[in-house]
Amino acid sequence: MNPTLIIDVSHVFYSLIWAMPELTNAEKEVHIIFGFLNKIISLANKFNTNKFVFCFDSKTSKRKEIYPQYKEKRNKKDKTPEEREMFQLGFSQLHEIRESVLPKLGFKNLFLEESYEADDSIAQLVFKYGLNKEFVVISSDNDLLQLLDFCKIYDSKSGKLYGRNDFISEYGIEPNQWAEVKKIAGCTSDCVEGVPEVGEKTAIKFITMDLSQKSVKYKAIENTPQEVFNRNLKLVKLPFDGFPDLKLSINEKFELKDFVGICEEFGFRSLLNSKSFDIWKEKFCEGL
Repeated sequence: MNPTLIIDVSHVFYSLIWAMPELTNAEKEVHIIFGFLNKIISLANKFNTNKFVFCFDSKTSKRKEIYPQYKEKRNKKDKTPEEREMFQLGFSQLHEIRESVLPKLGFKNLFLEESYEADDSIAQLVFKYGLNKEFVVISSDNDLLQLLDFCKIYDSKSGKLYGRNDFISEYGIEPNQWAEVKKIAGCTSDCVEGVPEVGEKTAIKFITMDLSQKSVKYKAIENTPQEVFNRNLKLVKLPFDGFPDLKLSINEKFELKDFVGICEEFGFRSLLNSKSFDIWKEKFCEGL
């Protein structure tokens, strides 16, 4: 296939933080770095590609400026002291992945835009380049379904590759209508309140005019102030208003010595004596 893989880094991070066993090197925790590197190798092998783009979330949020409740429950979820320590160690490794590990390996397409989310970076790149490139977005975030006219989405948890036709078959609408669904139904995971008691299926029926005008839910949607829909659309539509233009670098070069250097730096000897080494050499250093 040789597609360009756009990595929703948070998706990979949260899958690793619960799954990876502790791993230390010189008394420094490195399990997230090890898992992240393994994920790159696995994806490169699966999709036969060395073209990667990494998109990171910012700690600040323009969405919270217009809607303070945005992701409030997610951010305030109670954690045990052990979980807080685990996340602190994890985020420290994630910072090192972005600032040191990926650049040393030769990756140049690393995007973190202040006050925006990885979803915004992904959307801007997909809309800008999607007509001329084959993109596969690695994520489980269903907000990204609105991009499916220009990419496919691969959920590495379920192993499912999801495309435009899959979306239309499942939902009966076009991908570019997904934001309209979310503005009515809201987004539970992001704490965006929609019309009470109206979920995505009902919102779709309303959009496709399959919802009875006599029904309670139809009247609830009709009676909702337009200001609520305007606010929600701004929160859920990708990319967020005012997002800057991004440019992909096409001049990446991968050296086997850099991969070996990272493995030696972090004590990942198992990667140098396994199939992973051969995959890296084949996909990144011998050309596709």
